[in-house]
Amino acid sequence: MAEFFDTNRSRRLPWRDRPQAVKLLQSLADPDRTFDAVVVGEYERATSRRIRR
Repeated sequence: MAEFFDTNRSRRLPWRDRPQAVKLLQSLADPDRTFDAVVVGEYERATSRRIRR
């Protein structure tokens, strides 16, 4: 398990400007990462774009 939290960072910032988001993206490319899935507690926290249903 791994946790990635960008505290005190606006979700309006692009992922490249959020240090923990960058670490998450880098970890996804690593075949030896310590996790198998990504869980987002609130999709609003992951992206500022609206998700269409």
